[in-house]
Amino acid sequence: INEMEESDMLALASYHEGNFELTSKFIALSPKSVISKWLKSKLLLMDGKNTEAESLLRDILKELSAREADNPNILRIQGELGMVLVLNRRYEDGLTAFLDGGHFLDAAYVAEKVMNCQELIDYAEKMETNFAENGASYKINYINYILAKRLARLGMYESAKKYYPLEHFGPFNDFCKKIKSGQDTSNSDESRARSLFDAAVITRNKGMELFGTELDPDYSIFFGNYSFGNSLDIRVYDRCNKNLEPTNEEGIRVVNSMNEIAPLKRFHYRWKAADLAFQASELMPDNSDETAKILYIAGCWLKYIDPTYAEKFYKELVRRCGKTELGKMADQKRWFPKMSDTHI
Repeated sequence: INEMEESDMLALASYHEGNFELTSKFIALSPKSVISKWLKSKLLLMDGKNTEAESLLRDILKELSAREADNPNILRIQGELGMVLVLNRRYEDGLTAFLDGGHFLDAAYVAEKVMNCQELIDYAEKMETNFAENGASYKINYINYILAKRLARLGMYESAKKYYPLEHFGPFNDFCKKIKSGQDTSNSDESRARSLFDAAVITRNKGMELFGTELDPDYSIFFGNYSFGNSLDIRVYDRCNKNLEPTNEEGIRVVNSMNEIAPLKRFHYRWKAADLAFQASELMPDNSDETAKILYIAGCWLKYIDPTYAEKFYKELVRRCGKTELGKMADQKRWFPKMSDTHI
């Protein structure tokens, strides 16, 4: 056997067969091979030797980069390094490794689920210098956008503004103005109601872009078209190596970040939009066509995805606006009438 050319291939074959003892023996015959080093890092992780594995993966990256800067295996190693760094509780470094490797799902997981908001703010500020110097503005924009929406979900609207991409800043700024006007008690009830309903409409129509979570529950990374379920469950059960499961600290961090999302349901901003509309209706007079219209529209936003929650709007429509055309139709139907049957 040619030690440098063939023993590492035999090590790889042994690893795929699950014969890790034989894998180690073949690695020992070609310790300088990149493949052998890569396989050794996996065996180290199986033994819980994460720090040693991290060091070895960094050595592999240096070697591959020196040989061929655009070697596609570099991206894979960066992803594996990111995973090890997260396990070692070095979340910022792990996020950087995922971004460098183009692993944006993993980067989103760390940025949105693992790091807390202040840590992400600090990271974003560092990125402005570190990544800009390397011409990687797309990485800055990606993290800034995740941060913007996290801050917005927490109601930290002014802080969020600086991180929104240009194409979404306008609608978000309009939303902020409407919220501010709607909460200003020096304005008339009519003016406040109009502003709150305008904010509700923006939230309903632009919710994914302005408030949607990058991963669960909204999955704006896929424009809301797909859902992979709970990201922590995937993180736990998609790994064959038990030593790669999340630490207790990571699990707690993920749970805490999920508390930022209310309600914890897919397209959660639709409930936020309906609640804003309901607040608007509370400032409006009974048996008003406009009041009925707002209650009807907001209820229809949820009547299919959460009929139990939508029932609140139906009951208010009948109770408060029973003399209006919409109120009468809703009372007769015992639910929201079809849009085609109304004059809206």
